[in-house]
Amino acid sequence: MTNNSSRRKITDKKVNLDSIAQYTLLSPNGTILNEEVSEFNAYSRSTTGTGGEIFNVGGGSPHESETEFQLDFGGYVLTPKNDFNAWVSMWGAGGGGSGGSGSQHAGGGGFTRGLVQFKANIPYTVVIGEGGMSVNRSTFGGGGRGHHGGTGGDGGGLSGLFMNVSHNSKAAWGHTMNTPVRRDQAMLIAGGGGGKGHTGNSHHGNGGGGGGWYGRHGHNSGAGNQFSPGGPGYNNSPVAGGGHGFHGGHSGSNTSWLGGGGGGWYGGGGGGHTATHHNGGSGGSGHHALPKDFAVMPNNDKFEFLITAHTQQAAGHHNYGSPRPANWRNPLGHTTARGGHVGRGGYEVNTASGSRNGKVVIQLAPGYYDNHKRFSDINASSSEWSHSTPFSRGQFDDNRGVE
Repeated sequence: MTNNSSRRKITDKKVNLDSIAQYTLLSPNGTILNEEVSEFNAYSRSTTGTGGEIFNVGGGSPHESETEFQLDFGGYVLTPKNDFNAWVSMWGAGGGGSGGSGSQHAGGGGFTRGLVQFKANIPYTVVIGEGGMSVNRSTFGGGGRGHHGGTGGDGGGLSGLFMNVSHNSKAAWGHTMNTPVRRDQAMLIAGGGGGKGHTGNSHHGNGGGGGGWYGRHGHNSGAGNQFSPGGPGYNNSPVAGGGHGFHGGHSGSNTSWLGGGGGGWYGGGGGGHTATHHNGGSGGSGHHALPKDFAVMPNNDKFEFLITAHTQQAAGHHNYGSPRPANWRNPLGHTTARGGHVGRGGYEVNTASGSRNGKVVIQLAPGYYDNHKRFSDINASSSEWSHSTPFSRGQFDDNRGVE
């Protein structure tokens, strides 16, 4: 099962049903907006004009310069002035393509969605993951670097919502636990896709898709899951090549044909190399705050502010190359030409077939719960929305991919 939900009746909570959201929005460049949004109007930088739209950023290409509040990536800080409920939908960023053509693809980003109770005077950091490129560097949102020699794709960054923290930036996250946001602050995360590897070795170069409770494996490297980061591929350093916290592992340094791991709740492993294997990276895992009877997590208290949530992994992995993100038919607000390929994994380095940034959309939901159909998940059946799936640590013990 790739799509898991946690759901409770609205009567179980003291839910504020305000029909207006008042808030400030701080951009990565330091621009501050003061906004008031109802069901019938959108925030001032909206490109869609959709009623109730509080925030809608992402889906552009990292190969192009995008205007803030549109198709860009980065960290934004939303601080409510009143309590309100809103749907938050997000895609992780796609992994980077390589310097040539071929049958392989980088992994697409995962998808996570939740109905969130936003609380007055508490800052929320909204992270929109940066799509991977092929420039041997980490990405914003924790994607690991691919090995640059013209062919290795960087991992895509995670997208997420973090409570009680302020981080407005576009600087790449380092491969350490000292990231600008913490695990205990996370409410929702969509994992980033692994970068593309060699262009000529059968399925070995495919990057793994982002998660979901767990990402998808690259060839011999492991995906991130709920309890541990992904392990590195063949002949890759267990320190630099393995996922680390939110960050995906770096590719091996002995060849230029390897992909980096995607960022996530735990990052995916970086690709490794043998004489016949030039591997893509693995995907990072997604997440939403879990009730304590599922698992003990540092952010269990954040479940108090989630009315319902689910997370879904992208399809691509080392045996099945696909650049599509999870829930790819639901771009929420832009045509294909204007970011419809949100979170797509790269194929080549050019803008037409390169990777795409992640995306986060926040939509006011005054009193809506079961009746809120406007932005229903197109790919998920009603049964997938109505169940909870407990898991144990044993399900995630294997953090390395297989042949």
